[in-house]
Amino acid sequence: MANIITYAENFLHTFEESPFTEVDSLLLSYLSYIHFPTEPEAVNTFEGVTIRELFKAEYFREMFSGLKAGLSMKNLFANCSASPRFRDVKVFAYRFQTDDELDKQFAAVSFDLGDSIYIAFRGTDSTLTGWQEDFNMSIDYPIPSQKEAFAYITDIALHTDKPLMTGGHSKGGNLAVFAAASAEGFIQDRITDIYSHDGPGFYSSRLEETGFVNIRSRIHKTIPQFSVVGMLLDNENECKIIRSSENGLNQHDPLSWEIVDNKFDCLDELKQNAVLISSTLNEWISGLTDEEKRKISVEFFGVLERTGVSTLNEIQNDKIHKIPLIIKEMAALDSETRSFFMKILGELFAKGAKNFSDMLTPDRAIEKTSDKNAEKSLPEPVEGK
Repeated sequence: MANIITYAENFLHTFEESPFTEVDSLLLSYLSYIHFPTEPEAVNTFEGVTIRELFKAEYFREMFSGLKAGLSMKNLFANCSASPRFRDVKVFAYRFQTDDELDKQFAAVSFDLGDSIYIAFRGTDSTLTGWQEDFNMSIDYPIPSQKEAFAYITDIALHTDKPLMTGGHSKGGNLAVFAAASAEGFIQDRITDIYSHDGPGFYSSRLEETGFVNIRSRIHKTIPQFSVVGMLLDNENECKIIRSSENGLNQHDPLSWEIVDNKFDCLDELKQNAVLISSTLNEWISGLTDEEKRKISVEFFGVLERTGVSTLNEIQNDKIHKIPLIIKEMAALDSETRSFFMKILGELFAKGAKNFSDMLTPDRAIEKTSDKNAEKSLPEPVEGK
């Protein structure tokens, strides 16, 4: 089954011949994870450089090193650099910022498609800073990356008069929606489409704000059949459910999303266990006070930092050494903090057990539809702030 790598290799129509689609949005959003080089300087300015001009061996180490799927990303970029659809697309205004003290991890890049501009926001990388900022979405509004996304889309809009599209994968999808919703009215009017690919949502009170209401009809939300990240908090509108070649949480990986011709292979419904997990997490998070959330953020990520871990990849790649260190640090917490963690984990498991029981009753069963490609609404949101 095709994914965005084989799509870039085989779908050779230019954008003049075949209009921009959600698949193109996912592909460009995924390219935003690349660490674009400091040279040529044009990639960091409004001048820009084409994708095929960037496909040079001397740039590879800087562009792909440290990426979780570096080889796959390189293959995707190679196919794009050879494709008549993507090779002349200009990459410009690349931005990357990280600040451990502010818990900020932000990156964005823009693509000139000729008749329009696509603004891509990077999702969460493997750094603890990035994941801590994601958790802080449930506490602070706006978080530092959301502020940067607003500033970035404003900057791009003031440097071009072309129509704008924006999107991102994971946290990048949230940033795209926030940036579009927060933009000045004259900029919002130029935004034709907003794409959130398995990106977390917002509290329902935020979705009632004028900026969100103004752009709601232009938001395109896509999630895999086992979506957890994309169902966190409340969601802004309906979504499409995409078939994935992976299982469980690995479906969050855009490379697993299946494509038929130039469209996603859509499904009727989410996996029941994904609904269970996401509804449990949402209820648990909304039941915590801001003080409790901040304590989790400070104490849990503090434990990881004290073990010398800076990325989640380090834990995954060295479980034998890292996990015992984490357990040791957790055990060294004062009794009050340990009791706090036991309490909130107990609440999480209790909510999970209740939701599992409710899901087995007939009135909570997930309804099926006959239209395979129909757009689906997400489960009822959990009221937050």
